[in-house]
Amino acid sequence: MGTMDFAQLLHDHELKATGARVALLQALAREPHLSAEQLEQQLASQQTKLSGQAVYNALNELTEHGILRRFTIPSTSARYEIDPKDNHHHAVCNRCGRIENVPCAHGSAPCFHPGGATSFSIHIADVLFYGQCKNGCGPGSAPGGIH
Repeated sequence: MGTMDFAQLLHDHELKATGARVALLQALAREPHLSAEQLEQQLASQQTKLSGQAVYNALNELTEHGILRRFTIPSTSARYEIDPKDNHHHAVCNRCGRIENVPCAHGSAPCFHPGGATSFSIHIADVLFYGQCKNGCGPGSAPGGIH
């Protein structure tokens, strides 16, 4: 993701540009698909100390205001990324747990439509593809794989 003016993004969504919000957005811009726990650890390693509750509160608020997208991989914590309107999918490595964005499989958002009649207007289709990444992860790679 290119350089963004996070303060302006927050103001555009009628939110104050607090240090915590800007720090979370900067961390997700550097490394998308982090969980709240991973964000808390990453911020602490950069001398930005936020409590776990402060991280969760900020993530929930940013998600509710449409700045972040929350998605869940079964058996793991929720993950977050910036720009929820970019309706892409995710590929997950079964071994090392690495997550990569995958473009829409069919056309434009929501990329998939349910078969048959539904009383819903579908906006987003969350699709997870599972496999093994080509980064050379193998036995002995970092724990956290998805099984």
